[in-house]
Amino acid sequence: MKTVGELRALGWASHDALRDDMPVTAFRLDGDKGPEYWMGLKNFYAITRYNRSVMYAMAVHQLSEMLVQARDVK
Repeated sequence: MKTVGELRALGWASHDALRDDMPVTAFRLDGDKGPEYWMGLKNFYAITRYNRSVMYAMAVHQLSEMLVQARDVK
């Protein structure tokens, strides 16, 4: 496990404002347009403790994003 600051020092960037001292898990997925690099935060860690599959954790993330979008449309 690394910190956001360590990944930033390696050239990583995030879409959200994250503190440099936050612990993260770095991982890579094969996307439609090539590799995608992600930072997993504490919720990612909690989900992968239940089910070790990164794909499962991403499905949970995508479902949560869809629920937020559906809520915001109302």
